[in-house]
Amino acid sequence: MSSSSDEGPKLGSKKKPYTPKFKEEWKKHPEFASWLCKGKTDTFCHCNVCFYDYLGGLSAIKRHSKSDKHKNNSKSVSVSNPINKMQKFVQHTSNCYHYLCEGITEAAFNKQFKNTRSRWICNKCKLNWDKPKNISSKSTDSEISQQELANSMNFISQQFDDFRTTVTKILEEMKEIRKKNVRIVNDNIKLTQEIFDLKYLALNLLSK
Repeated sequence: MSSSSDEGPKLGSKKKPYTPKFKEEWKKHPEFASWLCKGKTDTFCHCNVCFYDYLGGLSAIKRHSKSDKHKNNSKSVSVSNPINKMQKFVQHTSNCYHYLCEGITEAAFNKQFKNTRSRWICNKCKLNWDKPKNISSKSTDSEISQQELANSMNFISQQFDDFRTTVTKILEEMKEIRKKNVRIVNDNIKLTQEIFDLKYLALNLLSK
């Protein structure tokens, strides 16, 4: 009969990999504040730009922020057309959420998990969609709604000002480009004529 030592070393149980839990302090980091929030569980991080949940700690967040997907999505959000925002203007109530302040469409916002939407607060207006305010007085409700409307109109006015400035700048740049193109065409015509004259002169010299 063989002893237990003949059976060889027994393999121990595999340790589960450590997964760090989401920390609220990460959202205060200037590089992540505009898009980072807690995911569907404590171990998930969520990107409000890519609408994506992923596991990992601070290193995973940094990797995601430097990924091509995140950079491209961030660019598309930053250059969103203010006119489209105006067309999808959100009506202001005591429990509104201005997802358009971040350049995100309603359809994209609704694709998120419900618990993610409930935690997502507008960075500019500081209002939440799924957590209505308890307002006991109708006059107070009216005052808050009027203030929210005024804030939103100021925001939209600023968006139009920025858009108008951008369009004016683009038109000026296009005008300068057209001027440069005209100069290039004229220079090419002049150069072509000079080359032709030189060839003609050379032929005359050779024929003599």
